[in-house]
Amino acid sequence: MKQLIVLGLVGLFAAVGVARAQQPVAAQRSPSLQPAKQYRVVDLKSGSAVIDQPGNYVLTRSWTFKDLPDMPLNIIDVVADNVVLDFRGFAIDVEGMPDTAFITVIKVQGRLFTLKNAEITICCGAQASALRSTGVGTEIQGFRGYSFDTMSLAGRASVIRDSTFHARFGVGVSSFGRIENTAISCKTGCLGLGDDNKVLNSRLLPGESEGLLIAGDRNVVAGNLLDFPNQGPELEIGIDVRGNGNVVRDNTLAIGGETFVAMNVSGTGNVIDGNIGAVVDTQGSILRGIRFEQNGNFYGDNRMQTAVPFDLGGTTQTDWGDNVGY
Repeated sequence: MKQLIVLGLVGLFAAVGVARAQQPVAAQRSPSLQPAKQYRVVDLKSGSAVIDQPGNYVLTRSWTFKDLPDMPLNIIDVVADNVVLDFRGFAIDVEGMPDTAFITVIKVQGRLFTLKNAEITICCGAQASALRSTGVGTEIQGFRGYSFDTMSLAGRASVIRDSTFHARFGVGVSSFGRIENTAISCKTGCLGLGDDNKVLNSRLLPGESEGLLIAGDRNVVAGNLLDFPNQGPELEIGIDVRGNGNVVRDNTLAIGGETFVAMNVSGTGNVIDGNIGAVVDTQGSILRGIRFEQNGNFYGDNRMQTAVPFDLGGTTQTDWGDNVGY
């Protein structure tokens, strides 16, 4: 028994000795908890900036550029992947450039770029655009402003949401994109779609010629308002469905001016369902409601305020019923 007690005491004294011999060690902060700079400021004093590292970037003031030279220019050139650029409500205003100058305020080449809370105005060179992107997964949130030339989202899976802006010659979206809760006004062609896009709960305000072009296949265009006021030139086609297998449903065309065709369908396998074409101004008129130019589409529950609500033009379509002219 005494031997066990002695052995226990020896072990205890040894442990205490080791503890006294060890020096205190400062606590090591986990790499994920290390203090880090949360964002970088985009400085445009030189007239342009290149973002070539991933991360968060912000504007801390507004910038104005005037009388730009006759040469290509990207004011903000995003070449890195995984970049978030938050304007924080500040603006970039560009004015005064020759028609031959190819000017882009934000050019995106990297993947997964996000633009937030931006206001951009660029006028009035023929090749002057607020944004051109070839990057996959470009997302625009809370955008406002004016683009003289087309805004192009050529990369797959691009998104515009919760935005209100004027794009004089519209916005082009390639494939697997999404436009949601957004108002786009334009001179003509407010929105052009490639394949597999979704346009939901948005508003298009064309000035003339054409409102929405569905050039590709398998798009879903639902719950939108095409608002054509009485402002002079006529609207040739409200919604132009040239592709195949698209779903166009529950959209309203509010016509305040002279309109030749509310909706033209030249593709096949398209579903045209629950749409309304309504004249909302005494100066407004619709010559043709829905016009089909190729066999094999499906239509039902549409309402068109015109003497010729449905023009089949000798084609064969599947009528689901409840299509009414008034």
